Amino acid sequence: MDLIFSDIHADFSALNTILNLTNSVHFTKRYGKYSRIINLGDLLERGTNPKQVLEKMNELSENYPMISVMGNHDESYLYGKNLEGSSLESIAKHRVLEEKELDFFTKNSDGTFGIQEDVDKKNGLVCVHGGPLDPKKNHVREVWK
Repeated sequence: MDLIFSDIHADFSALNTILNLTNSVHFTKRYGKYSRIINLGDLLERGTNPKQVLEKMNELSENYPMISVMGNHDESYLYGKNLEGSSLESIAKHRVLEEKELDFFTKNSDGTFGIQEDVDKKNGLVCVHGGPLDPKKNHVREVWK
């Protein structure tokens, strides 16, 4: 089973709530354990715990196969663009992130970050985020040819 989530927005408490719920005895007894994690983007911005969220995501990626696509808020932060909705506290917490803490976001050979989509043909699943900043980078149409 896959654990799929999006829009954590640097909210460490929200991420932990999801993980605690889905790892609880009641949940696993009823639905089973998840064996893969799919993050549909927006780990960053708005919230005030980006460092902790990224640390947890790195830890999870060491223990589970993971698909992680870029969200528009992830891209805006990584490319230095401003999106509305972040408090001054959130902006300050994001400004102090160090490069090593951003290693979760794979840097591509062309200088861009991460992936815009993932197509899992085996399970019939297309993973995308709803609002990429650069839709030209989204190659789903090419994959479907």
